[in-house]
Amino acid sequence: MELFYKLQYPGLILYACKLLDPEVSCLAEDCVQDVIVNTYLHKDDIHAPFQLRSYLLNGVRNRVIDVHRQYTARTRYVDSKSWDAGCFKVDDYSATMIENEVLDRLYAAVRMLPPIYREVFDMSFAEGLKISEIAERLGIADITVKKRKAKLIEILRGHFSDLSHDQFSILLAIVICSN
Repeated sequence: MELFYKLQYPGLILYACKLLDPEVSCLAEDCVQDVIVNTYLHKDDIHAPFQLRSYLLNGVRNRVIDVHRQYTARTRYVDSKSWDAGCFKVDDYSATMIENEVLDRLYAAVRMLPPIYREVFDMSFAEGLKISEIAERLGIADITVKKRKAKLIEILRGHFSDLSHDQFSILLAIVICSN
């Protein structure tokens, strides 16, 4: 295993860095580590040494595509919201303070969630996992994850009845982008 790290790991990180956009190149090591863990979990599917290198390179490429897709979706969503007309102004100090207070409220509400919903919140919003990835990790059906995610958003929205639907959506976008 030590030999693997000395020979393959730096090259995989370099490969991931080259594939990633500069804004998210800091995630190169995370991509490679995810692929290595996934490769270890599927080690029985690899029968020859040359398959390992190919499997790793394809895995890194696919993980980079996932990261790029998530980053693009988050950026598009945040850009689609009007920050000046919404509840927050990016350059305004008092708005930043309000934003921090609202985020504190959100994290307090998240801490009060039942464990099954908090777990889905962490995996979905903090880790950025897809519904199918969460379902696989928890060993439950995709529809169960969808229902739990909908329920946790409903519970959180109840804690923010003073915010409009758009303002609550912006709050969730901020949480997604800050992680």
